[in-house]
Amino acid sequence: MEIIKEAQRKSITEYTREYTYASDKNSGYSFPCDSKGNLLSSRTEELRKNYEKIKGSENIIDDGVHISTSWWSEPAVGKCECGSKVELHDPLDNFCRCGQCYNSSGQRVTPSGECDEQGNPYDLDY
Repeated sequence: MEIIKEAQRKSITEYTREYTYASDKNSGYSFPCDSKGNLLSSRTEELRKNYEKIKGSENIIDDGVHISTSWWSEPAVGKCECGSKVELHDPLDNFCRCGQCYNSSGQRVTPSGECDEQGNPYDLDY
């Protein structure tokens, strides 16, 4: 199998401007913003109205900008000997429509369901 797209680790960082009630630190508001705390202009009018309503309120505490980063992995993609693309998302069993099985590195393998606990293929010659 030829690997045509390597596995990649990706991330996205999002910013929110956080506000809490002075009387209840567990309640408040969160608004999507840029890294400097400016409200994102592409959001709904309702969100903008809520933001304007709480700005400067004596009962609201501005907790500043909070940063949240999410990480995920995108699997490699290989080209099977038959020419089909196979997403290599599983460590052991990635099946092509032609029936071939590959591990996440693109090596052709015996499907794990046909192997014992140590990974040795069962002797199918009865």
